[in-house]
Amino acid sequence: MNTQLAVKLTGVDKWYGDFQALKNINLQVAKGETVVICGPSGSGKSTLIRTLNCLEGHDLGEICIDGVRISDNLKDVEKVRKSTGMVFQHFNLFPHMTVLDNCTFGLRHVRGLGVIESQEIARELLRKVQIADQESKYPGQLSGGQQQRVAIARALTLSPDIMLFDEPTSALDPEMISEVLEVMRDLSKAGMTMICVTHEMGFAKEFADRIVFMETGSIIEVSTPQEFFSAPKTERAKLFLKQILSH
Repeated sequence: MNTQLAVKLTGVDKWYGDFQALKNINLQVAKGETVVICGPSGSGKSTLIRTLNCLEGHDLGEICIDGVRISDNLKDVEKVRKSTGMVFQHFNLFPHMTVLDNCTFGLRHVRGLGVIESQEIARELLRKVQIADQESKYPGQLSGGQQQRVAIARALTLSPDIMLFDEPTSALDPEMISEVLEVMRDLSKAGMTMICVTHEMGFAKEFADRIVFMETGSIIEVSTPQEFFSAPKTERAKLFLKQILSH
């Protein structure tokens, strides 16, 4: 595995008023690594992943993305957002734009490319996520699984070095989950650096290089999938696995 670091968090804390959402988070992710973050609801998983592309600020500690230290400097924020692609639980597509226009928007307005070049790049990525035949439709005309694949294609248009997934399948019907996980598997196999907040334990078992388990704002366990599923180190992780695998 490439030992160059894509992500490094050192002593990261975050509060919402009196509530501490993240507590002394220390984590390193190597380039090309797939890391799954899991844990019970309210454990800080989504807050953590949202700090990585500056959707949430942090109060203490240091976050470095591709060697850029996140600060209040807007140029640094811009660099971080260019190197990270984010896929959300609820797609966040522009409802008034076609699939193709959703995917060319960033290319035209962030990278300043022309219409034809933007469309060529977008169409190639829509083919990659197997939804090229839907390019002229609007998000509301697509299934949830199709919308999420469009969201992944859109995130990939800016050629990010790191892909962040915040529970990308939790809003989907069961039969639609597999088509989104298939795209994520392909990205993982291709060596994309990925940090995924997910309860999809099958994906975690098969494709994660490491699993990060969180509880009440803290990382309490970091293991390989083999260790995590066969011999979790903490009682809390054992209980979590028992509950989630029994569903």
